[in-house]
Amino acid sequence: MAAVPCLVAAALLAFPPPARPQASPPPSPYKVVVHPGNAATALTRQELSAIFLGRKTAWADGTRAVPIDQVEASPVREAFSRTVHGRKPASVKSYWLQLLFSGRGVPPVEKAGDDQVLEAVRARAGAVGYVAAGARTDGVKVLQVRP
Repeated sequence: MAAVPCLVAAALLAFPPPARPQASPPPSPYKVVVHPGNAATALTRQELSAIFLGRKTAWADGTRAVPIDQVEASPVREAFSRTVHGRKPASVKSYWLQLLFSGRGVPPVEKAGDDQVLEAVRARAGAVGYVAAGARTDGVKVLQVRP
C-alpha cells in the first residue's frame, strides 16, 4: 500500500502539469516616434525617461535629442508619464519647474495633440515624441519601447 503514494508522487514529478502560457503585456496606449532619419530602432523605458527628463541630451550619433511632450491634460501623456517615468504628469511638471527655476534645465516643448507632435518630429532630426496608439504615423519612425 505504501508503494502507491510513492508511485503517484513519482508520476507527478515525471510529468509536471503543462506550463501556463505567459500573459502578453497589454498593448501600449501610445507609440513613440522619431524623425525618419534617426538610426535608433528601440529604447528602454529608462532611456526614454532620461531623454524626456533632460538627463540624456543626445542620440548615439551625437544628434541633440529634442523631446516633444503632449499637454499635461492629455490622456496619452498620462499613460506615457505613468509607464515611462513611473509618475503622474503633475509630478513630472513639478520636477521640471524645480529645474527651470534653478536655471538647470528647460522642459520639453508641449504640443496640443498627435498631429502637432507628428509635425514637430518630422521637422527636426533629433526629435522624439509620443502619440496615441491609433494615430497614423506617416513620415516618422515608430520606436519599440523595451522594459
